[in-house]
Amino acid sequence: MSDPFVALILKTLQDQPQGFSEYELIKIFESHGLFADQNNLSDSDLALFQKHFLTMNALYRLQQTLWQEEQVLLSISPLSISIEKCDENTFNSNTEMFPAEISAAALRNYYLDTREFESTQAEEVQTMLRQFWARFYCIDKRLEALKRLEIDIDNPTPSIIKQQYKKQATRHHPDKGGSPEAFIAIREAYECLITLQGEAVQTGQT
Repeated sequence: MSDPFVALILKTLQDQPQGFSEYELIKIFESHGLFADQNNLSDSDLALFQKHFLTMNALYRLQQTLWQEEQVLLSISPLSISIEKCDENTFNSNTEMFPAEISAAALRNYYLDTREFESTQAEEVQTMLRQFWARFYCIDKRLEALKRLEIDIDNPTPSIIKQQYKKQATRHHPDKGGSPEAFIAIREAYECLITLQGEAVQTGQT
């Protein structure tokens, strides 16, 4: 296959059919030397933005190809990239169109427009990178956060997250004999999980 990004995505889908995160995919691309140009940039923020953009561009290109040619749906979110099973009602006779509920057209169009990649300069990425780093940090800390809030399901709803946070915060509040360190850790776990839920909602992966 001539496109090394797409080839590696397909291999990773085969190796990890349960799904994988964008963070994991970027690390795989890095391990195969696909970001040599970005690693040579003097501005680390711009390099990070470009790695993210190239990753999403490859994902959305593959998503389009699989749907238009095979009506196989590649589900894309920061937390989980995987092949999604579709029932008969999902399919549309017009294979140019994605199922409405997962279209995320504006986001997809942004990453498929290579002019965005070429025109975005270092000074423009600061706000995006703050969000980007927050997401990456939260992905790394997700399992720890679930454990700290005593949540035993993999994808809790915001209401479950808030309920468990209130429970743990009350138990460990400094005014009730808890330590400030434990209370701060509980709040950090809450912010992490809520941030990830927000990312999932924005990309249609609830």
